[in-house]
Amino acid sequence: MGGICGSFGPHENLEELVESIRTEHDRVLYATNPGVALVGKEGTCLGDGFLFGEIYSENDPAEYIKEKIEDTSKSLADLARNADGEFAIVVFENEKLCVARDFFGKMPTYIKRKPTFQFLTANIPSSKSLRRTRMPEGSSILARKGKIAKKYSRPTFKYRKKRIDFFTSIPLIKDNLTSAIERRAESHKRFDILFSGGLDSTLLSTIAKEHANVRLITIGTEDCDDVASAIEIEEELGTKLKVVDLTPEIVEKHASHLIESIGSSDVIDFEIAFPVYVAGLNSKSKYLLSGQGADELFGGYFKYNEAYKESPDKFEEMQLRDLRDIGKNNLERDYFAAKAAGCIISTPYLTPDMLKIALSTDTMTKINVRQNKLVLRRIAEDMGLPESVYMRKKKALQYGCGIHEILRKLAKEKGFSKDVAKTNGYMGPLDMMVRSLQ
Repeated sequence: MGGICGSFGPHENLEELVESIRTEHDRVLYATNPGVALVGKEGTCLGDGFLFGEIYSENDPAEYIKEKIEDTSKSLADLARNADGEFAIVVFENEKLCVARDFFGKMPTYIKRKPTFQFLTANIPSSKSLRRTRMPEGSSILARKGKIAKKYSRPTFKYRKKRIDFFTSIPLIKDNLTSAIERRAESHKRFDILFSGGLDSTLLSTIAKEHANVRLITIGTEDCDDVASAIEIEEELGTKLKVVDLTPEIVEKHASHLIESIGSSDVIDFEIAFPVYVAGLNSKSKYLLSGQGADELFGGYFKYNEAYKESPDKFEEMQLRDLRDIGKNNLERDYFAAKAAGCIISTPYLTPDMLKIALSTDTMTKINVRQNKLVLRRIAEDMGLPESVYMRKKKALQYGCGIHEILRKLAKEKGFSKDVAKTNGYMGPLDMMVRSLQ
């Protein structure tokens, strides 16, 4: 599925990067001095630059390219901070290049500083073995003659001093989510939605069906909560639903490829990535929408309720940290999981504008000691969704779809007890199970 990459120095440096992201039938467009390449069909040529991924905002990336590349680097920083999308962009001229990455870090992008500057997007995270580091989210870097000359960083996430009340926030959040979906529907008339029957994905689906040809995909074991909820709400939504039965045989068949693709055998990463991967395999449009980010924006995790019990400040501190790190902890993994299935994943909740709204609303708009995502629940209720949706308690994906239980049973069948796992140097039975599937 390609990407963009660049390197100063010998052409062989660039070719090594190209081969790490190129598949058999990918086209490659080259630029020289410095060496830059656009690999695959997803990218766009901008004259003296390449864009990889998608920008859904009205922002035209070509308008951010200035006469001097130094001015372009600053301009691209503004694009990265404000544009809705999953993308990386590079602009180049004699012995100089500038590269920018989307605001939340949805498009995996890596850099290498020594012995000469290199960058690489959208590849399997094996780039770590080449001693590259992640490019900071929402940043722009100007490199000259192989060295970083200037870097523009993403602004620090913080709550606004002037807060919006509960009722004022309701239309702002709904309108922002609707606009994000409408922008995606302009370039994708058909898309699939990773659907659990829960609050976030049902709200997303309810709005999306008014703007595009939508199909819902639910991944889960026969008796899991997600499948039961999805089937229950299907008739209410009036949209097509495909339920994919998750079995031990499917897990064992695809586990090795997925682990290699996401570059991690961590149990939680695997449990969350696997449903995304299977949904990608079953996506007809090969464009998958996810409700990722709603929990971080509006206080959806149980740990947030626990933090709020200590103090609202404790909750806000935890929320800001999770939002800051969501690219590194979640979005890159999901991108690689979808890519491994030949699919693009997009997250309409996560836009720079939605972040501004979320960090401008009263904490009590989101959470109290007993309940979470209060404002999203109210929006769903006002839209006429059933109580079973807007009052459903949050259940983590790995438990809702049943993959955690599948791994637990497989580990038991193979005799991977706590003692056996500990004796063999594993963190536990599930850690031993996942690593055995590599």
